Amino acid sequence: MNYPILDESIKTQLNALTVEEINSCTTYGHEILWYGIDALTHVQVMRNARDIVSKKISVDDLMNKYSLYFKDELKKNNDQETLDKLAIDCYLFVGKFTCSLEQIEKSGIFLPQQTYWKQFANRKRVNLFDSDYVNFQCHFDVQELYAHQHLFNLIKHKWTREDLKNSDLIEKGIQFGQMIWDCSMSTFQKSKNESKSKLVVDLAEELIKHYDLIIHSD
Repeated sequence: MNYPILDESIKTQLNALTVEEINSCTTYGHEILWYGIDALTHVQVMRNARDIVSKKISVDDLMNKYSLYFKDELKKNNDQETLDKLAIDCYLFVGKFTCSLEQIEKSGIFLPQQTYWKQFANRKRVNLFDSDYVNFQCHFDVQELYAHQHLFNLIKHKWTREDLKNSDLIEKGIQFGQMIWDCSMSTFQKSKNESKSKLVVDLAEELIKHYDLIIHSD
């Protein structure tokens, strides 16, 4: 998959941001380094799962590509060692399954180096369809929430590797990631004026434009 190119000077400036600079614009850390990259990861994994449905790749191929682990599968196999390691790598393994951020980068997507810093996200992995995303329901009024309920139901779903063959779940998974992204970016736009650093806001908006092209490419 070909991705839009982010200017190298923007990447360099983003990677050079200090803890103090990012803390002067907390919405960048919360809405982009955390939830924005969460959303991007959901879309990336589920979009690639389309290749399983079209039989271009196998389930194992996708799981190996993104280092996917399913929590219930590990529990069933009594693999406590892996569960313990994943709990460290993704802050707490409380989602249904988890994906490696390093593998997202290896697929060709730029992630600012602060994504991994303990002062911010402090993780190496993303929990997909985590119960934490229930909090995004507050972004919608009653009517809108009803329209999005089929996506929030993915949080309750007991995900297994077999679901990566299910085209309906895959398409809903992509929409879920897009919804989380749109909510986070709406929050960023509302709160960015509270930032004490115009530099961080300007760089964040360049990164947002770049990620938006990836997330909403279909």
